[in-house]
Amino acid sequence: MEPIDILKEIATKYGKDIFLSSNSALKPALEGLGMKKSRIGRIKSIIKTGLLSELIESAPGAIDLDLFSERVEAISNRTKYPANAIEQTCKWILKSIGAEMEVKSSKTAASELEGAVHLLKSAEQGDLKSIVDLGLHYESLGNFKEAAKWLAKAGDQGSAKAMVALGWLYCEKFADLPKHYDQAVAWFRKAADLNDPDAQYALGTLQVLGLGTGKNPKSGAKLCLASALSGNAKAKLMYGLLCLEGEGVAKNQSEAFIWLKEAAEAGEMEAQTQLGNLYAHGVGTQRNISESIKWHRSAAEQGSAESQCVLGYIFANGINADKDEEEAVKLYKSAADQGLPEAQNLLAKVYLEGKLTSKNPDLAAKLLTQSAESGNAQACRLLSELYQKGIGVEKDPESSRKWINKANFLENESFQEHEASQQIPDRSNLKRNRKPWNN
Repeated sequence: MEPIDILKEIATKYGKDIFLSSNSALKPALEGLGMKKSRIGRIKSIIKTGLLSELIESAPGAIDLDLFSERVEAISNRTKYPANAIEQTCKWILKSIGAEMEVKSSKTAASELEGAVHLLKSAEQGDLKSIVDLGLHYESLGNFKEAAKWLAKAGDQGSAKAMVALGWLYCEKFADLPKHYDQAVAWFRKAADLNDPDAQYALGTLQVLGLGTGKNPKSGAKLCLASALSGNAKAKLMYGLLCLEGEGVAKNQSEAFIWLKEAAEAGEMEAQTQLGNLYAHGVGTQRNISESIKWHRSAAEQGSAESQCVLGYIFANGINADKDEEEAVKLYKSAADQGLPEAQNLLAKVYLEGKLTSKNPDLAAKLLTQSAESGNAQACRLLSELYQKGIGVEKDPESSRKWINKANFLENESFQEHEASQQIPDRSNLKRNRKPWNN
């Protein structure tokens, strides 16, 4: 396992507190997962200084670069560990608990503070651009209440940019408020009436999904098309999906391909994944596996779990590409870490077979449980077999029956859906509960 993977597993099992002070459970836990002794020693040395505690408590805030460098240098001099290795270890641990370390020089921090003060003064004097920028500044700091105040002020003065930003705040940051989507729709509609492409996309998407407004795919598709024609890449993605699904517009796979290709070329990750799927199955275009791999690779590099899983399968089996077992396992892991049930199932099989990497039935059982709980029928069936044979888990006939029953139910449900729709379920179809702005 890679160091970051080991640390993530430790953090998941014990919580971040295990890194805050000398904990007797840390060393055996790290050793049990194969962490090198030199790295274990480095981690323990850093913990003793209290540096990790300071970083963890301050994350995700900014750490002063000069002070951080001094602390790292002091630890390096005392322990003889390289300074860059100490810094890397700190970043690994922070990442394992879901935080990021941001270091800034004192000069940079002072300059930013001075800029913020000037921005506030200009906004208070009524400069519209400054009001918008101040609202966005507060949003970047995580002060959403103050952000909403200034953005609403700018929106009332006619700033479409502020209206759209405020709409997204209500969508994503004020989800605990009653009728937060209604508020979002109101702001998006005001900006859409000003022909703002971002607002047209946002309002169209909410109409398609029926959030904060009555479900109206036809009107939503029309708004997304208007936005797409103005060059909005996310709107191109959404309109392409609607054409593919035939929702709000006539089903047109060739049209879907054109819009998804434009969105993919603009860098939209999900469009790249969808384009890879279309090329793989020859939907809306000629079948072209090389192009499919190219676009899945682009999406995988951006973090698409689905594309990582597809590429992992391609490299594991040498499909139109050289076999690369190490890369396949790496891609499966990345997709599984993001919670993709298909990847968790495939990675579990890898650990059970021991062909691409060393056998690990315990981890395989854990992955299969995650995949099965997410509704993957294959994982349910395989997990049932593990409980029946006592592989990676204790023998448990009752649990074995439970998972085989769930597998049968899921497979029967899938068959009934297939019969009802008279078409093979396609993962490139529009996910109806998806919020497309969250890539």
